[in-house]
Amino acid sequence: MIQPKMIPRTMTPPKPFDLEGSWETVDVDWDFMHVRTLFGSIQNWPDLYKNMIVHLKPGCGYMEQVEIDWAPQCDDDSLPTDSALSQWASKLLDAMDQYGRPMRVNPEKTRQQLALAGFVDISETVIRACYNPWPEDATEKEAARWFNMGLSSGLTALSCAPMVRMLGMSKEEVEGLCDRVNKEICMRSYHAYCRM
Repeated sequence: MIQPKMIPRTMTPPKPFDLEGSWETVDVDWDFMHVRTLFGSIQNWPDLYKNMIVHLKPGCGYMEQVEIDWAPQCDDDSLPTDSALSQWASKLLDAMDQYGRPMRVNPEKTRQQLALAGFVDISETVIRACYNPWPEDATEKEAARWFNMGLSSGLTALSCAPMVRMLGMSKEEVEGLCDRVNKEICMRSYHAYCRM
């Protein structure tokens, strides 16, 4: 766990521990837990949710989870069905399934796992994360610029290990696919997005 150098006086950061290991050393209950983009990192979500609910303050504790559904969406058919982006997402999701740490977003399954762990008042908000600044809305356009920059710079790093180890692709094949994806996600004529 990485903690900032400046911690507000009203906050006590947790001592480092393994999220998937025992939480017996966790000796506090929290008001708030936030997890972001951990799909692909956690093997047993039901156990993690159970540990989280035990360490949230009863009656007032709150957990927030943000995940990216990497399957590309396109409402106007501007993204070809055989696009490199679609191929990349399919390969990445398949590889992570084989690895045993799925990245597929399944809201109903997550809702069931949260409820079984004891969470109540479960709600979901879905937003579009556009791959490039094609939207007319200024806020969405600006967010898309940042998303494009982050994805463009991290695409190969996100893809290489799963695709080489689990799918048997060569590093050069993965890099070639990522190069094609990077070109596509910069094409404003493709009105594609993923869900968060």
